[in-house]
Amino acid sequence: MGLGMFVAPVLAIISPDSLPSVVLLLATVVSLYAFLRERVHVDWSIFSLLLLGRVPGTLIGGILVVSISPFILKLLLFTMILFSVCGNFLGWIPKPSNRNLIGGGFLSGIFGTATSIGGPPIMIVMRSFGIGSIRATLSAILFIGGSVSLLALFFTRSLDLSHVMLAVNLIPFLVVGIAISNILIIVLSKRVIYYFGVYSSLFAAFAMVFSA
Repeated sequence: MGLGMFVAPVLAIISPDSLPSVVLLLATVVSLYAFLRERVHVDWSIFSLLLLGRVPGTLIGGILVVSISPFILKLLLFTMILFSVCGNFLGWIPKPSNRNLIGGGFLSGIFGTATSIGGPPIMIVMRSFGIGSIRATLSAILFIGGSVSLLALFFTRSLDLSHVMLAVNLIPFLVVGIAISNILIIVLSKRVIYYFGVYSSLFAAFAMVFSA
């Protein structure tokens, strides 16, 4: 989730044609890495409900990508970031019922495909779960759901070879970023890291909208 919230607004400013495909490609790679590392902690019953909502949401997200203007896409991206930040600050914890989990997966499919940020709806609906279960299940659904979203973008001609090549060129920077983050997690407190991520994402989102 953090990758999309920070990188997507930046790419929206410097390379709007690369959204949402390039960020989604990178996020899917990161999710695969996290899933393989945390797979023993995945709650597969929750995963099934999230995936049940994610697939139809992905179809709608694919339609949005080809039917709305780039500026509206930026506004959707900004809304998703703001929604995530506000949800975290307010401490909103919805009941993790089957309906809410399917609904969270549905919203994740829409926004994950249309804006490359599909984590916040799932994070919010799973807030009452243990951190290990959240991290592992989120990684699993973002990897599988992200792969489905990439297929939807491919069939709607919103994903092509140039997007893949740009994502491949960015992977070394992604690896370096992951390595640095592993160091920062040890050096800095979780509170500092959290607020840095939140305010960086908000700044990037505001810059993206006002650069339109």
